[in-house]
Amino acid sequence: MRKPARIALWTLATVTGLLFALLLYLRSADLSIYEDQIADFLSERIGHRLDVDGFFEFGLGRYSRLTAESITLVNPEWPTQSQILAIGHLSVTFDTWSLLFGPLIIDELVLRDVAVFLERDIGLGANWVSASAPPALDVTEDTVLKIPVVRDVDVSAVRLVYLDPARPRPLEILIDSLVVDLSAADMLDHDLKGSVNGLPLRVEGELGPRLNLLDGQNITTNIELELGDVQLNLDGSVEDLQKLLGIEAKLRLAGPSVGRLAERFGLPPFADGAFRLDGLLQHSDSGNQLELEGNLGEIRILARGFIDKFLQPNKMALDFDTAGPDAKYIAEVFGIVGVPAEAFKVFGRFERDNGRYVLRDTHAEMGANALVVEGWLDTNAGALDGELTIDAGGPDFSVAGPFLDLEGLPAEAFAIDGFVSKSGSDWRFSDVEAVIGENQLQVSGAIGEAADTEIVFLMRGPDISILQNMTALKDLPAKPFEVSAQLKPDAAGIRIQDGRARVGDNLVDIDGVVATKSGFIGTRLAIRGSGSELKNVALLAGVPYLPPGPFEFRGNIGLEQTGVLIDEFRASVGTLRATAKGSVGLDKNTEKFNLAITASGDDVADFAGLGDLAGLAWLQRLSGEPFSVTGGINIRDEQLSFESLRTTIADLELDLDGKILLDARESDLSFRIVAKDTSVPERLLSIGRLPRGPLSAAGGVVVRGDTLEFSNLELRLAENVVAADGTLSLSPLTNDSDLTFSAKGPDINELVSTFGFEGFASKPFSIAAQLTGTPTGFAAKDFMAEIGDNNLEGVFTAHLSGKPSVTARLSSHHLDIVRKPEAAETEQKPKAGQPGDDYVFSDEPLKMQWLDAFNADLEISIERLVLNWGDVRDFRVDVKLVDGELAVDPVSFRDLRGGLEAQLQLNALQDDRLELIGSLTISDLRPGVLPEGETDRSQLPAFNGVFDLRGTGRSLHEIMATSNGRLSVRQGPGKVRARSTFLFGDVVLSILRTINPLQGKSQHRRIDCGIYEVDIRDGVAHVKDIAVQSDVLTMVASGRVLFATEAIDLTVRSKPREGLGISIGGLANAFFKLGGTLKSPQVMIDTKSSATTTGAAVATGGLSIFAKGLWDRVSGAADICARLDKNPSSQASEER
Repeated sequence: MRKPARIALWTLATVTGLLFALLLYLRSADLSIYEDQIADFLSERIGHRLDVDGFFEFGLGRYSRLTAESITLVNPEWPTQSQILAIGHLSVTFDTWSLLFGPLIIDELVLRDVAVFLERDIGLGANWVSASAPPALDVTEDTVLKIPVVRDVDVSAVRLVYLDPARPRPLEILIDSLVVDLSAADMLDHDLKGSVNGLPLRVEGELGPRLNLLDGQNITTNIELELGDVQLNLDGSVEDLQKLLGIEAKLRLAGPSVGRLAERFGLPPFADGAFRLDGLLQHSDSGNQLELEGNLGEIRILARGFIDKFLQPNKMALDFDTAGPDAKYIAEVFGIVGVPAEAFKVFGRFERDNGRYVLRDTHAEMGANALVVEGWLDTNAGALDGELTIDAGGPDFSVAGPFLDLEGLPAEAFAIDGFVSKSGSDWRFSDVEAVIGENQLQVSGAIGEAADTEIVFLMRGPDISILQNMTALKDLPAKPFEVSAQLKPDAAGIRIQDGRARVGDNLVDIDGVVATKSGFIGTRLAIRGSGSELKNVALLAGVPYLPPGPFEFRGNIGLEQTGVLIDEFRASVGTLRATAKGSVGLDKNTEKFNLAITASGDDVADFAGLGDLAGLAWLQRLSGEPFSVTGGINIRDEQLSFESLRTTIADLELDLDGKILLDARESDLSFRIVAKDTSVPERLLSIGRLPRGPLSAAGGVVVRGDTLEFSNLELRLAENVVAADGTLSLSPLTNDSDLTFSAKGPDINELVSTFGFEGFASKPFSIAAQLTGTPTGFAAKDFMAEIGDNNLEGVFTAHLSGKPSVTARLSSHHLDIVRKPEAAETEQKPKAGQPGDDYVFSDEPLKMQWLDAFNADLEISIERLVLNWGDVRDFRVDVKLVDGELAVDPVSFRDLRGGLEAQLQLNALQDDRLELIGSLTISDLRPGVLPEGETDRSQLPAFNGVFDLRGTGRSLHEIMATSNGRLSVRQGPGKVRARSTFLFGDVVLSILRTINPLQGKSQHRRIDCGIYEVDIRDGVAHVKDIAVQSDVLTMVASGRVLFATEAIDLTVRSKPREGLGISIGGLANAFFKLGGTLKSPQVMIDTKSSATTTGAAVATGGLSIFAKGLWDRVSGAADICARLDKNPSSQASEER
């Protein structure tokens, strides 16, 4: 025994030592280091963020002291002002042991510089409420209220503002000072000075004794309040403050003007004049007796009764009687708006006994309108039972609208009376009748578990449109209505017998059983209806649209767990006929739908009004066409299925079978479309014109994710046929594609012009290809396209892994790309206002982002290529695009005995600039358009020469403005059309027309030869040696062209040949100035530099030194062409 005793002794000593050490630590430690932890704890308990930004000190002892400054409480989610509370200084001294054993004893409380902001919002609630705060404690009968006891209080500079959208003005309370101290009689004396919305406030009184506050027993109080000229006196005592028992109190509130007081507090002006209220609360063995009597201006108030207890009361009875001259503002005090300004009176008796509530001879009167209610309601059994007798009447039923929250009630005389009772599941209505104007409702009978009970009701009136003012229904017809039925009990619920609703000449009959189970499961109804206008039914039912016209319907509907069952449903509207059988899901089964339907009518556009509801507005395009629909539609497990669904519109037929997943990721459909003519599809698709003839389409389409599977798909449009079979993957990097595609027809222009493509020749066509997948993309093999005599065939592949790349090898034995003259002219004519209007080389920035978008390797070869200016043979072009660098090498073709070979390189530089490098070599090339009626291209002039160019810029204009290069070309003899241009041919022809206007009537010109030497340096084309000889004229020119402005500055010297008269010959021996711009060149005679007679010495004027030498040679020879070498390089050497 000694050993356990020693262990216990040592344990006690150890615990005592630890407690003593803890107390020493708490007493001497600086607890302010726990400031953040304390703030976090309080923030979590309050539900809003609490911060202490100033001085903080906490001292622990017998009397502990907490001092803090700059305290804020913030609701960061509140939109107007996040700060709820701000305290400049807080100091509180309290009894430490009272924290453990209660109640809390505060020895001293000092509070200064306090700002409180409280606000309510209709949508957000109150700014001081937090969803994250711990739930409040439930107050029960056994709850003990522990109220803190304060000895000394010193509060100053407090401001509280309360905003509420229901109040026309804020509530502002200022507390200049509040002092609480202990009197000699051990009472807590209170002295408060301040104001409320500008009214001076003074509160004096006492509460105690202080020692009694510790246990909450036998406490007395005496308080006097002055608010402006309003006085409040309160004297009383309470035996048990913690349980609010044994309360005795007297109260008097009085003042000279209740209207001024209401205005200061932001209340409606519900009364005016002097006011007085006397209240008395007395404790007795039977409970607490209550009495309140007085007036608020002209409003009389009287209430007497008792309540057994204030915490969780079980029994109470109250006799009340109040009356006044104006109900409008009294109702607005309680948030009810729209009550008329009429005298009111309310009196009666209210009783409560646990869950039983009784109204005895309860009256409510407003003007000449009155309501009397007597009876009881009982919830003690868990369900609502009761008996109520109601008698109401008056000249204006609309006064009930604001209290029922209904707008638009008719302002007509009314009378409502009857008896209603409920016991368990039995309901009884005895002579219940409501008459509003000429509208009447009658209900009588009983319904419950007894089989012989029934309820008969009748509702009728002269004008159903009165409902639209009190409901969301609009445009109701002003027609009489009547609704009647007999309700009887049924094993499944309530049986409706002879149910009938009539609105004007619209009639609906209902018979069957409405189940009373949850969700009305088990309901079975037979319905029938007819009328002259279905639009009115849409208005009554709240449906956005129903087709107009006379209607009839009948059928059976039921409710099951899976949804609505529809059986033998038939309907007609005008010429429309429809039937339905199946089910429509509800609640959790809303995505389940299974119906067999038929529909037909004379005009499919009757359904166009459902456009916004079901996307059918496009049916308006087929206005006047008959239609029919038959088949099955099923929705289950997010899958839409069609079973033998056939739709016809005029002579267009559509057969559809298969399924579609509602997320559009999978479908399996087979279809057939047939039409005798394309007129209906044209209107359906809103296409201008389809090729004339029959239309048919058939086949199967399967969609699985990004993969399309076509099964014998064929579309025939007149004589055009498109077919597809196989698999096409829309997702890159798959090998699923294996598709065979073909299309053919007699006239490609007729087909493609339907879709807005113009300029194709009216020729037969055929296209075929096989598309297959590869590990990194797809490939097309056996590609073949033919349009008339034109063909193109080959293979291509696309690699989509990493940077996309395309490889193609295409060939053709004949390709005609001659454009129609009108199309070419339209294409060449710029539109006003477009960038680059002032330049031949556009200054619009080149959009070359595609250079880095993909790589390409293309080879194209064409045996015969037909262009606007002639035929070429063995055309070949190779294009390579690699990492932003484009190389076209070579571009080559031959023409009779000549040919062309060119290279082009385009590189992307920094600052969105491009570098262009190009070269061109022509040998005996004969471009141009033959004279009218000529076919021998050997008559065209042959060209030989070279052209090199290099430049940089963001547009073609900038590239030319920085370019360097060289043009050296020789032109041989031949005929050209008068309007044909090449190099400087347009200048030659313009000069010829200036010298001899009669030449303008000729359809062609004879050019004997030409030499063109141009150096391009830093964006300036230096025209050194140019000589052109025609059948009537020899010319030499020099000068320059500035590509930065495209300005032309050329001097041209001409010499006549044989065939010109003396006067015209004199004009020919003249200088010409070529000015203007490349876009608008201008030719004019330079009279100052021209010779005045044919025998005069030849002036050389503004010709360059090279052109002067050339002119010397030209002027001394009758024919310069014999002296010109067709090789530009050798001729250039000779001239140098």
